[in-house]
Amino acid sequence: VRYIRVTKYGEIKLSARIFCAGTDPLSMCSPTGINGWTYTQKLTTLGCEGYFVNKTGQTIQFHERTFASLDDSCGFLRPETAWFWLSSNVWDTHNRRVGLNLASGVNESFGNENCLWINGVLYPLTDVLFQHEDEDLWSIRSLDHQLNLTVSTGWRRYENLNLRLVGSQFSQWQAKISGTIQQGDTEIILLNEYGLLEQHYAKW
Repeated sequence: VRYIRVTKYGEIKLSARIFCAGTDPLSMCSPTGINGWTYTQKLTTLGCEGYFVNKTGQTIQFHERTFASLDDSCGFLRPETAWFWLSSNVWDTHNRRVGLNLASGVNESFGNENCLWINGVLYPLTDVLFQHEDEDLWSIRSLDHQLNLTVSTGWRRYENLNLRLVGSQFSQWQAKISGTIQQGDTEIILLNEYGLLEQHYAKW
């Protein structure tokens, strides 16, 4: 169980209890650059209870179909690093818990962190390619052609920081995902499902 609480000016804005049991973790540690390393552990489609308060002051209660994801990452990255990342948690049309984690540009020296969760069971995926097709449209496809997605982007969180020796260009979009993922005999169909798309360039 993981507990998270966020406060602003002494007022609780988010209070959550997240349940990790019953979901396989993605855990990997890979070499980076000459003598660096990166580690990540991720979990998706986790049950949670609690609430958050939105910017209008409305309290939104979590319920039995609410999902949470956890991402714990650390390491010593290359002095100049860029990556793409997509994460999503959905209930599909067959009422299955479907989680998705896709990345390109990091954790690729020895394997990758691309994976699919179906009802808490983790399935590895091959390398993927992120392509920016239009201003608000991306495509993602896998090396083995078993994953083909389109991603339309909306609201964006953005940072552009240039301190000469250190810099960061960061974009994180609220996204809607459509497409198919073939896992063995199972086909996952996504139709305008919510997700998070990230593009990050960093010099440190």
